[in-house]
Parts: sequence; structure tokens; C-alpha cells
Amino acid sequence: MPGWAVRTERWLPRQQARFVQLQELVAADTGQGVWRRAAAIRVAARFGDAGRELVLRHLDAPEVAIAEAALGALVWTDRPAEALPVLLRYADGDRARVASYAAGRAVRHVPPSRLPDVLGAVLTGPAKITSRKEAVRLLARYGPPQAMATLLDVHTDPDTHRDVRAAAVSAARQRLGSEASWTILRSAIDGSREERRAVLLTYPYTIPERHRPRYGALVVEACRAADREVRRVAFGQLGEWSPWLAGTTELVVDRLTDLDETIVHIEAAGLLKAGGDAALGAALARLVDRDASDDRPGDPVADRPARRRIALLARGAVVLSGTRPVNSDRTVLVESARWLARQPAFAGTATGLLVDLGRLDDLDEVAGLCAGRPVLAVRCAERVGVRLRGLRERPDPARLADIVARLAGRGDLAGGLFAVALVRHGAGVGWKEPWRDLLHGLRRHPDADVREEAYAVEMS
Repeated sequence: MPGWAVRTERWLPRQQARFVQLQELVAADTGQGVWRRAAAIRVAARFGDAGRELVLRHLDAPEVAIAEAALGALVWTDRPAEALPVLLRYADGDRARVASYAAGRAVRHVPPSRLPDVLGAVLTGPAKITSRKEAVRLLARYGPPQAMATLLDVHTDPDTHRDVRAAAVSAARQRLGSEASWTILRSAIDGSREERRAVLLTYPYTIPERHRPRYGALVVEACRAADREVRRVAFGQLGEWSPWLAGTTELVVDRLTDLDETIVHIEAAGLLKAGGDAALGAALARLVDRDASDDRPGDPVADRPARRRIALLARGAVVLSGTRPVNSDRTVLVESARWLARQPAFAGTATGLLVDLGRLDDLDEVAGLCAGRPVLAVRCAERVGVRLRGLRERPDPARLADIVARLAGRGDLAGGLFAVALVRHGAGVGWKEPWRDLLHGLRRHPDADVREEAYAVEMS
């Protein structure tokens, strides 16, 4: 059997024709291994018209390996540009994987100026949906700038299938230098759910920086869509686009306080990032008023929803704070927590939020808020211990010892329990001074509960 041909450009025409005949014999011989027959098709493809005709005859071969070999070889003939429409016809069948890959190679041999005509015939013809979607993708990637005008016509055609329209929207994201692309994207906001999701399922790093403010405005527009699912996706993306957005605080506050919408604390963190730190205080104020006017006793369907949402926002604020650098300004978030602490019904949520937002530098304030609230003091002490273990940077031992001494010196239950939670750090340094003396002092604390907690700390 002839082997792989080399330097075939030096062969005479009759030698090339004879070589193709031999490959045809191999490809037709079912006694040969299927992979050897497939190799014969691939090698014959490079030999002019005769090789191309051989490949075309095997496109619909019953054996999968033979048919796929012919599809893949079609782009290696002497007329690879003509292979593109043929390959696209197979883009929605069992050979779609090979056909789509080969089409991506074939399109590179077509001058960009001709692509709107070549692929336009597929877009407007009777081709199946998958073929038309592939044509959209290729035209967007390889076509000239004016190709987006062709895709705009496809997108605005009322007879275009919704999946093809969505493919046109995805293509528009790749060609944002064309106004036709922005026209497609803007109209997609009011289009089908598939189209709107095609606008939203992208991240800023995939968009050139100069286009991000304009694209972010599209995301904000989608947040006001009538479709609930589209709004959910848009709001979920809002935090990613926040560096390029302005004036979204009220939009975010409305979302955070919409008790008909279900959100989790991770989503709340993203929304707070998009709306700015001021959004937390505005949302808390609105929810506190709503809870005060809720005179329902509560039931399994709606048990004080405004109160539950306040607790969720507090967790979201902590998540947001944790994503920022250690020394970033948290003043606005802390002030919102302090305001909430002044609302008697929400002291527990507020004190926990203050502990989690601080760096153990506000525990005197938190202890004061726990005065006369022993259960709250116990819960906050547990939170202080968790906060100490969760700090991203190990605290300075001398500074931490000063905090323990100051809290113990308060003489009250909350300060003493906070001090016990922090003095456990002494185990990490082998109870060296001053940690041993601090623990001994807590065992002589005026509050019996503090003394008992201090004795429960083992130094051995």
C-alpha cells in the first residue's frame, strides 16, 4: 500500500492521479482496517480535483471513522474555502464535533470581505438551527467590521429562531467596536430570556476596559426587567460590574429590602459592593421600620421577614468586609452597625456585626452594649473567640494583652467574658508572661461567671 506522500508538488499530474486511484482502492477495501482506510482519504485530499472528489464521495459513509475523516480532510483540499458551506450542513448532526472544528479551519481561507456573502447564505437559507448558530459564531469571529450589520439584520428578523438570536447577542459581545453590536445588545434586554441571559452571562475581564462602563449600564438596565429570572441574574452580576457603575445605591436598596425576592448572604455581599457602603444603612433603616409596623404573630410562611432580612444583610456585610484589604476603611459599615445597635430589638445582630467588622479594637464598645444582657454577653464572647481565630494577620501579642487587661478591668460580665475568650491566646505562647498573670487575674474577677469561665481554661 502507498505510504504517506511527501514532496507531492514535484510529481507529474499523471503520477498524482494514479496516487489518488490507489488511495481510492484502499478506502473502498473493507478488508483493510478502518483507520488505514481513513488515512487514505486524508492523504488523498491534497491531490487536486481528484482528491477532492474522493473526499466528497465519503462524506456520508456509514462508518463513523470514514465519514469523520472525510469531513476533516475537506479543508486540506486545494479549495478549502468551498468546504465551509458543506461543513456547516453537518454542524447539527452526528458529525457536528468534527464538522464544527473543520469549519473553523476552513473559514480562515475565505477573505473576510466575502464571509458575509458566504455565511449569509447559511444564515438566511433553510439550514438547521445548529448550522446557523455556527455561522453566526464564525462570522463574528472572522468577518469584517461590517459583518455586524449582517448579524443585526438576522437579530431583528422576526422569523429568526430565538437560539440564533441569542447566538447573535453572544457574537455582539465580541465586536463592541461596532454600533450595530450595541444595537443588538440593547434590543436583547427587551428580547427573549435566552437573549437577555446572553447579555448578562459575561464578566468584566472579558470586555475591553474602555467598553466596561457602557456594558455595565446594560446590566443595570437588565436589573429593571419585567422577567424575575433575568432580574435575578442581573443583580447577581451587579457586584462584578460595580467599579464601572455609578448611582446604583437606590436600585440596590430596593433589591435588598424586597422581601418577595429570596437572596442569600453571598448575593447580599455582592449587592452591597455594587451599591456602596451607604446602601447597608439605608436598607437597615427601611427594614427596621417595616419590622416595627409588622403586627403579625408570625407563621411558617412569613415569620418576621424584615427581621430575617436584617440578619442576612449583617452576614452579607461581614462577607463583603472579608473580601477587602485588612486596612481598608470600614467606617460607613461600622456606623450602620452602631445605628442598628441603638434599636433595642436588634442589639444581638448589631453587636455581632460590630465584632466581625472590627479588629478587636472596639470590644469596649460592644461590652457596653451588652450591659444588663447576660445572654447577649455570652453569645458575643463566643463571637469574639471566633473572630480572634479568624483574623487574617496574627495580632500583636503586646497589643492583645493590653486589650485583655482593659476588658478585665471593666469588672462587668461582658468585659470579663470577652477577656477570657482572648486570654486563651496564651496557650499559643506557652503561657508566658503576661498571659499567665492575666488568666490569674480573671480567676479573681468580681463576677462569679467570669471566674468560673477563667478556671475552665487549662494551662497544663
